[in-house]
Amino acid sequence: MGLNQFLYVTGLQYTSPTNGCVIGTSTPIVALLLSALFLHIPITVRRGVGVALACCGALVLLSGSAHGGGNVVGDVLCLGSQLAAACYFVFFGRLIRRYRVITLMKWLFTISAIAALPVFGAHLVYVPWHEVSLVEWLSCAYVVGIGTFVCYLLLNAGQSRLAPPVVAAYNYVQPMIAATAGILWGVDSLSWQKIVAVLLIIGGVWLVRSRR
Repeated sequence: MGLNQFLYVTGLQYTSPTNGCVIGTSTPIVALLLSALFLHIPITVRRGVGVALACCGALVLLSGSAHGGGNVVGDVLCLGSQLAAACYFVFFGRLIRRYRVITLMKWLFTISAIAALPVFGAHLVYVPWHEVSLVEWLSCAYVVGIGTFVCYLLLNAGQSRLAPPVVAAYNYVQPMIAATAGILWGVDSLSWQKIVAVLLIIGGVWLVRSRR
């Protein structure tokens, strides 16, 4: 998961956010293929159609966004981050089901912090801490506490109960929620593209969620 975050953040420095989001839709597809290859989970017609529908929904949603310039290096880094995430969904399911979620999260974040210190520790010296405002501290606290810890807490809880392709398919819900939040906050507007995208994503996730 550390590799997933590092590659994605680094990739976004080179490519556009739109490209990064489009590449992000590859996670469920990769997870579905890895599950079939290594865990022998069959790719049923319903799941295949579900992934295709959800992918189309995400692409329709992103097509209405502002188009920015991409970059091959950035795109490859973002793709590598999605591969790392798919591997996590597929290969760590048994470990997640073996331990309590809190225990798993404790060791996940502790080991990640220790592994990250040699790489990023030196950069902390150059941060102008006295210039960091209260709003910036609160923003960081939200990203770490809610956007990261609570997010992975719920993700691991769901992963202990669902098959890897199903967990990965919920990745498509993220752009739908982002678009809905943007409309509610008044920073985005409702359009036919968003309506079609939401319907495709909901239908795709429902098909992948099906056990038949």
